Parts: sequence; structure tokens; C-alpha cells
Amino acid sequence: MKEAILFLIPYFITLLVGGLGYLIVYYFWEPIRQVNNYKKEIITIITNFANVRKVFEMKKNRDYTGPDELYDEVVLNKDEITQVVRDLRNLSGRLRATINTEVFYSFLSHIKLIPKKTKIENISKILIGWSNSFGQENQSRLIGDYINSLAKILNIPIY
Repeated sequence: MKEAILFLIPYFITLLVGGLGYLIVYYFWEPIRQVNNYKKEIITIITNFANVRKVFEMKKNRDYTGPDELYDEVVLNKDEITQVVRDLRNLSGRLRATINTEVFYSFLSHIKLIPKKTKIENISKILIGWSNSFGQENQSRLIGDYINSLAKILNIPIY
């Protein structure tokens, strides 16, 4: 009997360590990875659309001297704007879902491994505001304000 128990101890230890590893990855590492991926998505969106606003504003003010083909490439058509609005709202929703569904989010933010809940909520609100700004009369200024706000909150440079 003693030999059987000694024989099974390594298997139990393996199961215990594996289970503990799974819990650590699922409850601690995954939320950190998710938030970092969302930050990457926001940086990508800012990079993709910051220049669109500038070129659109230049063309509107007749300061744009580049070829019309470039302007046509940069300015979004209605379908592309609809897709951008969907993407911004989708990202906002995923951010809110993360802070409201991750079990140890408060703990991880308390030890500063991920941003605080209020910061993520502010980012989410800015993304929604950005998506609402398309089609408004002063959309260039609004989009610029939202991009600057996101850059400031996330501590990222704008090119």
C-alpha cells in the first residue's frame, strides 16, 4: 500500500502544479494580455485615422496641395466610416466587458499590473464619443480631441 501511494505522489504533484498553473494563466495572465492587446488596437486605430483627419481638414480649408488621388485614398467613404464606427464601438464594448467580467480585475489593477477600472471606463467613453463624432459639422476637431485624449490617457505619442 505504501508503495502505491509513493508511486502516485508524482502524479498528484503534477496535477496540482498543472492546475495551479492553469488558474494563474486564466485568472491573472489572461486579463493582463487582453488589456495590452486592446491598447495595441487603440494605437493602431489612432495611427490609421490621425492623418485622415488632418488631410480632410487641409482639403476643407483649401490648404491641401497634394494630388486628388491621395486625398481620395485617405478620406473614408460611407461604408468605411460605418465600419470604423462599428470597430470603435466594438472595442469600447470589449473593454467594458473585460473590466466587468474578469474575476481578479480589481486586484490586478490595485497592484498596478493593469489600468484602473475608471481609466478603462474613460477610454471606453472616449471611443464611443469618437464613433459619434463622424458626420458632425466639426468632426475634424472632435476626432482630434478624442485622439489627443486617448494618447494622453494611454501615454502614447501621436505621429
